[in-house]
Amino acid sequence: MCELCLKIHDNNKARNYDKCNLFITVKYVTLLLERGVIVGMRKRLSSSLWGLFFICIGILIVGNMLSLWNFTLFFPGWWTLFIIIPCFIHIISDGIHIGSVIGLTIGILLLLMRQDVIDTALTGKLIIPIILIIIGLGIIFRNMARTSINKNFHDFEIHYDKNASNYTTVFQSRKIFIPRENFYGATLSSVFGELQVDLSGAIITQDVVIHCSSVFGEVQLLVPSNVHVKTSGSQILGSMRNNTKQIYDSGKPTIYIDYSAVFGEIIIR
Repeated sequence: MCELCLKIHDNNKARNYDKCNLFITVKYVTLLLERGVIVGMRKRLSSSLWGLFFICIGILIVGNMLSLWNFTLFFPGWWTLFIIIPCFIHIISDGIHIGSVIGLTIGILLLLMRQDVIDTALTGKLIIPIILIIIGLGIIFRNMARTSINKNFHDFEIHYDKNASNYTTVFQSRKIFIPRENFYGATLSSVFGELQVDLSGAIITQDVVIHCSSVFGEVQLLVPSNVHVKTSGSQILGSMRNNTKQIYDSGKPTIYIDYSAVFGEIIIR
C-alpha cells in the first residue's frame, strides 16, 4: 500500500513538473515575442531562404556548364516561380496575409496548368472562386492573420473587430464614400479590380486600423487632413505610395495601415 502511495506521489510530482516546464516555456516564448526575437528569427530565415534559392540556381547553372547534369531552368511554367517563391517566403517572414496567400495559390494553379496537371479551362474557372474563398477565410480568421504594426497595434484590435467595415472588389471598379460619421477602421481588398475609398468626410477621433490588400488590382485611399498615417506591410512585385503630408501633432489620431500588394498598387493620399 505504501509502495502504491509512493508511485502516486511520484506521478503527481511528474505532472506538476511538466506543468511547471510548460508554464516556463510559455512565459519564455511570450517574452521573446514581446522583445521581437522571434520576429527577427523569421526575418533571418527569410534572408536565408533567399540566399539558398540563389545558391541553388547558381549551382544548377554551373553543373549544366560542366556537363554534370542536364537541367533546364526554362521548363513549362518556369515563370510562375517568380510568383510562388516570393509569396511563399513572404508568408514565412511576415506571416499569413490575404494577398500573399492569393498570390501563392494563383502561382501554383498556373504552374499546374502549364505542367498539364489540370486543364486550362478548369484553371480559369477555379481562380475566381478560390480567391473569393481565401478572402472570406481571411475576413473570418482575421485575428490569426493579423500582423502588428507597432507596440500599440493590439490596443485597437477589440475596437476594430466590433465596428470595422469590409469593402471588396473582384474584377470590377468600385467607389466608396464614407459619410460624416464615426469611423472605426476597415478591411479593403481589391482583386483584379479598382477600389477607391474616400474618408475625407469621416469622423476619426481615435487611432484606427485599416487592412489593405491588392492582388493584381489597385486600392486608393483618401484620408482626412487631421490624422497621422503610419504604414507597415509588404510588396511582392507591387507598390505602395503614401502621398499624405505628415505634420506631427500630438493631438491628431493615427491611421495604422497594414498592407499587402501582390502585383498590385496601393495609393494613400
